[in-house]
Amino acid sequence: MGRGWPREVPPWFDADGDAWLVADEVGAGSPQAVEDIVDALYRERDVTCGRPSGRADVAQYTAAASRRLRPSLHAAAVALAAEGGTRFAGLAAGGEEMAIKNVAVVSVPVSDQERAKTFYVDKLGFELQADQSMPPLRWIRVGPKGGATALTLVDWFDSMPAGSLRGLVVTTDDLQGDYERLKAKGVEFDGPPKKQPWATETVLHDPDGNRIVLQQAA
Repeated sequence: MGRGWPREVPPWFDADGDAWLVADEVGAGSPQAVEDIVDALYRERDVTCGRPSGRADVAQYTAAASRRLRPSLHAAAVALAAEGGTRFAGLAAGGEEMAIKNVAVVSVPVSDQERAKTFYVDKLGFELQADQSMPPLRWIRVGPKGGATALTLVDWFDSMPAGSLRGLVVTTDDLQGDYERLKAKGVEFDGPPKKQPWATETVLHDPDGNRIVLQQAA
């Protein structure tokens, strides 16, 4: 199979031997890499479908594997090919994948938290998610409704002076409309939206001069 991997395809995988084909392709001809990847996929198989206890369970297990595991194997093939097999590079040495999955909060340095809160909530239309006094700090968190990432309006980091934020990107489905509405509210921009090779965007300023990219996908 593939590059001549010597082991037999286990009966509880489907007849196409998906896991071995995926591993053989991504392992780039390295027997150790192939074995590491297959071992990882087997663990995923066992979690997804359960481990067969004997030959009598093989047919039932094969059906479950084909139905439930095939999509995850194909997804794994795409991910592994994109990463050049590095996803499983540490398995032989006992390494594990990180569980990090999301950027939750980004700090925005401001000089006046109340003024900043008014700007982000009343002008940008962000949702106020938290406003708590935690002496000596005040924790204010805002974010787009339904968004995965929030902003904290901070005034306590000496290394982050108010107005120093650059490169924060906020996306919209109606850039021109949002630009016109925000301009009418007095929000300052570098200029009107411009089409770039990657997207159409403009840059707005908060009261402290933090610059936020307002972007719409091409």
